[in-house]
Amino acid sequence: MSLIRLSRRTTLGLASLALPGLARAATLAQTARIVIGVPPGATTDTIARVLAEQLRGTYAPQVIVENRPGASLRLAVESVKAAPADGATILFCPMPVLSMFPFVFPKTTRYDPMRDFVMAATVAMVSYGLAVNPRTPVNSVTEFLAWAKAKGGVNFAPPVPGSPQHMMAMEIARRAGVEFTAVSYRGGQPAMQDLVAGQIDMVFTVLGDILPLARGGLARPIGLSTPTRLPEFPTAQPLADAGFADLPVDEPWVVCVPAGTPPAIVEALNAAIARAVDQPSVSDGLRRLEAVPLVLSPAATAERLRKDFATWQPIVAATGFNADG
Repeated sequence: MSLIRLSRRTTLGLASLALPGLARAATLAQTARIVIGVPPGATTDTIARVLAEQLRGTYAPQVIVENRPGASLRLAVESVKAAPADGATILFCPMPVLSMFPFVFPKTTRYDPMRDFVMAATVAMVSYGLAVNPRTPVNSVTEFLAWAKAKGGVNFAPPVPGSPQHMMAMEIARRAGVEFTAVSYRGGQPAMQDLVAGQIDMVFTVLGDILPLARGGLARPIGLSTPTRLPEFPTAQPLADAGFADLPVDEPWVVCVPAGTPPAIVEALNAAIARAVDQPSVSDGLRRLEAVPLVLSPAATAERLRKDFATWQPIVAATGFNADG
């Protein structure tokens, strides 16, 4: 599907026109939980807490954030799958956790994204970046690959094992004929600290994790998943310019609920999220994290899930990666 970036005012207006009075009628009477698969302080956690604050009193009387890290975010997904289908348990995650992990962890992923969940909304779109230590003598992906080949290989840190950035890095390495070794960390901050210390050669993560260090001169962005350069990263080379135009450009951050949740509650949750993202505290916070606010309907989010599911299968297969052995 083609994504149309609507203004905050337009997005809210469409939700209001489509759902007159529905959000009020379907608002929950009990506390709602937003379950996330990362520890406190991570980028997803930051956004989930801001979103919970805005949903409090509009979607449910209380909305709390529950951190369920583990198994590359899959413990959180499994806990929501097992929850009652009453709209009170909400999963907030990057879409690849649903659309890609069944291929990365084929034996240990215990959920079917199309069967076990109902997509409620897309909240934002997030792109990826590659960064190196400023002392590294490269300024682009093309230069990094040549430098890595001359060294006989490099190490790098993805956000979590099996993440989109992990798979994309492996595919880049495969095509370039370079050895990339993934180094696992418990969260993005330790990886960034080791990059600054020169313990690893490169990080491949969401742009929001790179920007603070780049502004402080502690990391040098060299690559972007976006098709064009960005003002915040003026010297970073788009992957398309390095010969990798067919790799994913971004990932949606999505909200979903257990299968069987009544459609009225799903639509009410979508409308509440549209109102929340329209608030400057949410939309501006997203932009500060290099995330583009973009609220999509349940149907449009489900269509993107189907598209991503078809996109990731051949990419993962080409890398030969299988976390289950």
